[in-house]
Amino acid sequence: MNIYIYLSFLLFLVFLSYEVITSTLKFCPIKIKEAVILPLILICFRIGSLLTLLLVDDIKYVYIVRNFIFLNIIYIPMLIFLSVYVFYRNTKININWIYGIFFIGAAAYMICIFIYPMEYYISMSYGYNVVFNSQLPYKILLCINAVSFFIGVKSLRFKHSIKWGSFIIILASLVFIGGAAASLKSTEHIGYLLIGDLSWIICLYTSILTFKIKAKGHNIVKYSM
Repeated sequence: MNIYIYLSFLLFLVFLSYEVITSTLKFCPIKIKEAVILPLILICFRIGSLLTLLLVDDIKYVYIVRNFIFLNIIYIPMLIFLSVYVFYRNTKININWIYGIFFIGAAAYMICIFIYPMEYYISMSYGYNVVFNSQLPYKILLCINAVSFFIGVKSLRFKHSIKWGSFIIILASLVFIGGAAASLKSTEHIGYLLIGDLSWIICLYTSILTFKIKAKGHNIVKYSM
């Protein structure tokens, strides 16, 4: 990936995250707002860290931000849950589960940080590149996305689910699985995994748009009356 393409990609993620935040604050119920803001804060920290690795030359800044690079261990399962919650529309799913997922992800994140040593590379495309010396965290994320793929397929048969949303869940899962699988074969982890991040941020954004569409629908009915 060319360095300018990578920089543009990161800036697009910043823009998309901003759009998700503003749409969430404007159109979503309070519980959805509270649940969505948490993973988006983590996303912003990770993107900021990746920009730092790309733009700085001083190694001391790498040591400052290195731990933030792996925040996707926490927020990817959260994005999956939020997308499933909105599109599946199954009353058996409680939005408060998001906090349990957060604490489990945070525990897994801390375990990985303390157990697995980090390796450092310098890339012409990404600047500094920081990865774990173990592939297990990436394999776990891959397995989580395999589960979300089957959930998406199952939701297609659920009476009250949003069918086009189920297809987006399936597509996002496949994109992440492809990126994670490619990252297992290359030290250029960041570019491949970011494509998977993008797929789930887009999936979350489209789920937020359902509230926007609903809000505009109410306004049209109110105006017509």
